[in-house]
Amino acid sequence: MVQDVVAQGSTTITVNPRPAITVSASPTTICSGNSSTLLVTGPAGTTYNWDNGHVGSSQSVSPTITTIYTVTATASNSCQTIDQITINVNPSPTYSASLTNPTCGNLNGQIVLTVNNGTLYTVILLIMGLLVKQVERFQDWEQAHITS
Repeated sequence: MVQDVVAQGSTTITVNPRPAITVSASPTTICSGNSSTLLVTGPAGTTYNWDNGHVGSSQSVSPTITTIYTVTATASNSCQTIDQITINVNPSPTYSASLTNPTCGNLNGQIVLTVNNGTLYTVILLIMGLLVKQVERFQDWEQAHITS
């Protein structure tokens, strides 16, 4: 004969909260060669480990391309929160210029300016301190032809 065995008791399960963190950067968009400061804040006793090996709540970064930084926050109760922030990198503009000198007695000279890796530019041509020509809203990958 088989008898049913009933056990009684209670167990308390404690669910520890994950640390609430805030990740920020100043600035979030930089030009190539510049830096941004990353900052994470959270509860006291929380440690912060970044995916680039940095340990701590703040760091200065100088990425050369748009980069996502990931931070793992570990609270004193061993619970973790993972968050990310993106630093956008605008490439530095590059330019080239060519000059065609005017022929004797004519106003047919020309400067061609080509700008790459930028957004909007204003091109100003000064000769001996005097404004000769101004081209507004010159855009990336365009050429500005400045003629006399």
